[in-house]
Amino acid sequence: MEPESFEAAHDVARLGELPSEELAQRAVELRSLAHREREAGVRHGELQFHIEREARYLAGIDGQREQAARLPRKLRRSELERIDRAEADTETRLEGLRAEAEGVPLRDDARRELAAVGEVLAERAGIASTAARIALPAYVLAELGEAHRSGEGPRL
Repeated sequence: MEPESFEAAHDVARLGELPSEELAQRAVELRSLAHREREAGVRHGELQFHIEREARYLAGIDGQREQAARLPRKLRRSELERIDRAEADTETRLEGLRAEAEGVPLRDDARRELAAVGEVLAERAGIASTAARIALPAYVLAELGEAHRSGEGPRL
């Protein structure tokens, strides 16, 4: 078993001790936290995409300089200046993107706990459904009478 499996099993065991009403309330609270975690994950992915794009641009900047070096002297100077400005701007954007990405919290605690709560509630619903299917119908209990309910009557 992997550590995450142990954590999930521990969460389910811990939550299994709570009453269903409390679990349902906890699920309501966790939904908004889990939503924020998902949004943070999406935002972090978007930032990573932009970081990689800017890093690829910087990786190709030397190739742009080589091409500019082959231009006629009149164009070469202005093109090299443009490349230098673009490089500086890209480095500034890249630093900002990296700083923003570091500030995005990547957590999954609420989503994990919400999944565990859902598992416990689903298990309890399954148990209740099974109990309802195997319970004696009311008309049978009425026929058996009070003796059966107290354990003194005939066994089925």
